[in-house]
Amino acid sequence: MLTAPATSIDDLAHRLGVSVSDADRALRSLEAKGLVGRLPGIGSRFRATPPADAFRPLVKRRQAELRHMRADIEALTDVYRGGSPQGEPVELLPGRPDGHVAQLLSTAATEVCALVVLPAAPALSPTGARVPTGVAIRVVYPQWFLDDDAGRERIEAAGRSGARVRIAERPPFPLLTVDRSVALIRVRTDEQDAALLVHAGGLNDALLAIFERTWAVAERLSTETDEEAPAAPGPEDLRLLGLLLDGLTDEAIAGKLDVGTRTVQRRVHDLIELAGVRTRLQLVWYATRNGWV
Repeated sequence: MLTAPATSIDDLAHRLGVSVSDADRALRSLEAKGLVGRLPGIGSRFRATPPADAFRPLVKRRQAELRHMRADIEALTDVYRGGSPQGEPVELLPGRPDGHVAQLLSTAATEVCALVVLPAAPALSPTGARVPTGVAIRVVYPQWFLDDDAGRERIEAAGRSGARVRIAERPPFPLLTVDRSVALIRVRTDEQDAALLVHAGGLNDALLAIFERTWAVAERLSTETDEEAPAAPGPEDLRLLGLLLDGLTDEAIAGKLDVGTRTVQRRVHDLIELAGVRTRLQLVWYATRNGWV
């Protein structure tokens, strides 16, 4: 499409050798993401959005992430430079972090906090380690876990264990803290897995501050399992949920359902109330988890 002035759904299907419905679905998805635009006039013809315009929002998000990462690094550097000549009390623990995670969790008395980045990273795993009864648990998972079967299962397991769960687009690094007095982060030394155990001090305080900032801006998910789920909505609302899950905008959904944009927004609001959640992200998660879509 970058090399063609405009194309229709039928033209695209013919050029790609796919069905018209597949071409239509692909174009609608690209349109919802702002990568193609619909030309005015009779008949639906599409043209690629100039790359500089299409990817500008993504570039801005990545730049913001880099600024936040630099700020975190600078904060850690300031703490490191301002410490005593011997530095903060930090232990290098060789080998895979799994055993260290389990041992650290078993000592928790009041609170456990974790940032999860990758499945292999050392982080809270409520299904694989024993956390003493009565300990408060908070976990931030990355957004992509919602699109991965194993990731969703891990989030659900955390919820069943009583953890409070939130979702961030990209947590800064894998982190586990226990009782706000000790933290565990993953490192690699000479291509070998290892972990840093950070005891109470300025560096530990900085790590806690990074967790709290990530937690504050992360999206809350309802993962409670002890409440009876409401009955599934009707066929039209289920179709609307499917379009939401495909990432379509309200305007694109309205076109698909042949209703007004305000009608779409009202029905989404009603579904949010039906599910007992607060945001669209929570609604999609709830609908997927309870078999609505």
